[in-house]
Amino acid sequence: MSDLVISKMTESGNQIRAITIPSSGTWCVAKDITSILGYSDAGSSNTVKTHCENPVRFCDISSSIPEVELNRIKELGISQTTLLIQRPDVHRLIVAAKRTKEEAAQFEKWIFEEVLEEVMDTGTYSLPNSYKDLQNTQNQQLINFITNQNNNLNRQNEKLMVLMETMSDQNSKMIDVISNFNSVLELAKFQKAISTAFALNEYIKFDDYVDIIRDMADINIRSNFTSVNVRVYLHKDVKETERVFKSNGEPYEKYIDSGFYRVEKDKDTKVYITKAGSEHLYWFLKAKKILN
Repeated sequence: MSDLVISKMTESGNQIRAITIPSSGTWCVAKDITSILGYSDAGSSNTVKTHCENPVRFCDISSSIPEVELNRIKELGISQTTLLIQRPDVHRLIVAAKRTKEEAAQFEKWIFEEVLEEVMDTGTYSLPNSYKDLQNTQNQQLINFITNQNNNLNRQNEKLMVLMETMSDQNSKMIDVISNFNSVLELAKFQKAISTAFALNEYIKFDDYVDIIRDMADINIRSNFTSVNVRVYLHKDVKETERVFKSNGEPYEKYIDSGFYRVEKDKDTKVYITKAGSEHLYWFLKAKKILN
């Protein structure tokens, strides 16, 4: 049996969600901790993986939790892929955060000696009234600041629109020339890489093909451009008539029959792609704006 440990709010208006499992102890939602500590990319799993040594996803520790408790946890917004950390990694995030030693010490004392102690006894942690009043004041100040910044941004946008409207046709044509030139270079690079990959083989592993494409892709998409994510996208995020892969990660038969893919089933199912399939998928991803 697991006991839910929930902190409703902190003095800064953020929540901390935590789960206590007798067999493994207390686990905090990593995103809640990084948000409170002021990490600019608090929602990114890369932040947690960079600073923490033993983060786990909820699915890794949920096998012993009864179904009724899993439903309660789901209501907290904790999914199977939510990253969780324990006390040592909370310490690491505190040390790595851009805070003064005094602020870090106050936060550590507050979360471990006040919040978690109270929620272990009562199941919740509630703010003192003084904190709530302060929070309301800070919220209003934040609203005023955002409003002013939004007004300034609107004025800047108006100026920018005027500037863009005065751009000459020559500049527009230059942009088209550069874009076309880059497209030609990218296509040449792709064709060279594919020719090399299929020089000695009629087909290659699908994972290897994705690696080739990722090496050429825009740096902003490389972290998400994995074999698993590509298969999921080609099943869930396209029209039903355009789906290439099934939910189990195997290509549909019509693409196998067309000579685009090959599937070998042994202990593990292996998916291979042919040269024709590689070119088909490349242009499909380009058309869907997955590749620039």
